[in-house]
Amino acid sequence: MNKIVFLVVVFLLLIPVTVLCQVTYEPKGKLLSVKVEGKLLTEVLSDVSAKTGIEVYMNPANDRKISVDIRRQPIEKALRELVKPLNNAFVYQGKAIKAVKIFEKSEGEATAKVLPGVTPYRSAPGSAASDLKTPPTRDDVFKRIQERRRQIAISQGRLKEFEAREAAREKHMKEREKRRLERFKEREKMRAERMAIMRARVKERGQGPQEAPHGQPTVRTPRRNPNLESSPKR
Repeated sequence: MNKIVFLVVVFLLLIPVTVLCQVTYEPKGKLLSVKVEGKLLTEVLSDVSAKTGIEVYMNPANDRKISVDIRRQPIEKALRELVKPLNNAFVYQGKAIKAVKIFEKSEGEATAKVLPGVTPYRSAPGSAASDLKTPPTRDDVFKRIQERRRQIAISQGRLKEFEAREAAREKHMKEREKRRLERFKEREKMRAERMAIMRARVKERGQGPQEAPHGQPTVRTPRRNPNLESSPKR
């Protein structure tokens, strides 16, 4: 029995919860019915605008979740009931309502148009305020694409400049290393030449150390002073 109850509870939890929103408009009598539970005001007004043809303007900051049950009321009275406690102002074209402005203090606040039949853009997930902006036009999209292409071109140009600088730096380092090796070889060559000259001079004078066999001390030939040998004895 407990297992069956558990399965029933799990099944009920898995059923998706839908937000109730029923908007019905009768053109013949101009009667509006709205039954909503926990839905954003802008979304309800979007449905109302789509079915009645009335343009709706409001301040996105005034958006909030509402729950109402309005049954077959004249459209003007139903709209007033729907948006209260906010203020509203109707714009008429002849005897028909052309637009309605919803605001808190002044009509100047109602600058954003609620798109009929379209879920408004939200400024942040889970927030009550909606960003009620119209979809971008073809010109806006084209401008954005052009701006994006311009930014990509700038980035590519900077990348090419960086690669050129790196290539020049690498070339400079290779040339510098090559010159260093050439100077080193030249110094070694000069050193070898000097050593060869010094060895030749020492060999000519006969004053160089006599090479001894391996493991024996080197024997040096004593130098003689010719002046002492030629001087007469007393």
